[in-house]
Amino acid sequence: MTRIRTAIIPAAGLGTRMLPATEAVPKELFPVGGRPAIDWALDEAAMAGIEEVVIVSSPRKPAIEAYVVQSRDRAKGIAGEVGVAPSGGLKIRFVTQSKPQGLGDAVRLGWQCSGDQPVAVLLPDELMLSGPALLASMLDHHDCHRASMVALMTVPLAEVGSYGCAQVAGPGPDGEK
Repeated sequence: MTRIRTAIIPAAGLGTRMLPATEAVPKELFPVGGRPAIDWALDEAAMAGIEEVVIVSSPRKPAIEAYVVQSRDRAKGIAGEVGVAPSGGLKIRFVTQSKPQGLGDAVRLGWQCSGDQPVAVLLPDELMLSGPALLASMLDHHDCHRASMVALMTVPLAEVGSYGCAQVAGPGPDGEK
């Protein structure tokens, strides 16, 4: 195994938890802290040392690719100015998931671009507030232990049906359960 250099951002979902807003705007473009959510995921990837991001989108969401391409073009035009996103150096590819077949299918489609290498999967609609250190520490842990990892967060019991869930049997690498 080698260092993880590719991240996949699944962005083809229907956004059912956020209807009716997602009928007009993809959830990946919802503003968080004044910037679209996908920007946070791209910046996190770049700051953690990821070199390439594969965004798996759908024909229903052309605004995602249009936004990413236009924002990167804008960043090139203002290179050197304060506030240019760290994600500007990432190689970004787009893959189309023609019909919604779930997260696993989106990851499979993105992984096919990785050359059979391990990848990181970033979900831009689930922002972990620990900043880029979380992904960087997960990549370091993978380098040392050559093991897969999943970052989890606690959600209220009433919302469990809206998320993929896991039961944790023991402490994680940082000792937390």
